[in-house]
Amino acid sequence: MNLTRRDLLKGGVAATAGAATFGVPDIFVRRLTQANAQDKTIKVGILHSLSGTIAIIERSLHNAELLAIEEINAKGGVLGKKIEPIVEDPKSEVRFFKEKAEKLLLKDKVAAVLGCYTSASRQSVLPVFEKYNGVLLYPTLYEAQECSYNCFYTGAVPNQQLTDFVPWLIKNVGPKFYLIGSNYIYPKETNREVKALLAKHGGQTVAEEYAPLGHTEFSTNINKMKAAQPNVVFSDLVGDSIVAFYKQYRQFSTSNTASSASRPRTSPSAPRSRPRRRSRPWGRRTPSVTTPRSTTSRASRTRRTSGSSRPSRASTDRTR
Repeated sequence: MNLTRRDLLKGGVAATAGAATFGVPDIFVRRLTQANAQDKTIKVGILHSLSGTIAIIERSLHNAELLAIEEINAKGGVLGKKIEPIVEDPKSEVRFFKEKAEKLLLKDKVAAVLGCYTSASRQSVLPVFEKYNGVLLYPTLYEAQECSYNCFYTGAVPNQQLTDFVPWLIKNVGPKFYLIGSNYIYPKETNREVKALLAKHGGQTVAEEYAPLGHTEFSTNINKMKAAQPNVVFSDLVGDSIVAFYKQYRQFSTSNTASSASRPRTSPSAPRSRPRRRSRPWGRRTPSVTTPRSTTSRASRTRRTSGSSRPSRASTDRTR
């Protein structure tokens, strides 16, 4: 019997059959069917930062999930019941994610939780979901090298986004890459893939730097970029750091070149035509390229995950 995850939300019988087929945590199905029998609503946790340095990105996920719930409820809900969102704000602090996850599962008894954004926050709550056999729907990209029975990973992994993108940049922009990112797991794993592709396709890593989450002063980094003269500045920054870096990059470019400075490139997808070469502060203009994690748009990638085996979550470095 072939059932998709979406089929689990269409009815109690289908949900039970789907659980037997795919090994979906039994508590997910039980909570759906119990909600149908006993409660007026089906409770779903929304666990995204609405304050702090990551809120600038997580709020968009929060709003999208509430909009989806509103649209589902307008069509009659699930199993004949409306979905009730239980919203928690972990304030961009990893330690609060774990506390809020426990509350949602144990006190609110939600059927599932849509939440987290950074890999550090996801890894902090996974032990909670595994301990209490809950379900986490993780609604964004991640770095792979992890697989949990209690988590639905909905986003692409780095090699799916970069396998075509990095060679295109080498060919059309230049081989010298300056890597800058926020200091946590996802940027480091993404840059590991970038460096492998650079080595494979004749590119070069001229520098690799990481800033603390919430860092907003990048003048030193930009001066280093000037000295290194890369062809591409490849950014894995997240949260408030994105805005601060781009503003300072733009300001430096405008104040140090006679030619007009264009906005740093932020799209993860390659342009349709070869970009014009512009002057940059240290000779030619260096385009700033962000990975999809740093933007609201996402490039469509056709390749699937690499053939390398995924180690267990226990072997993943949780402290980076």
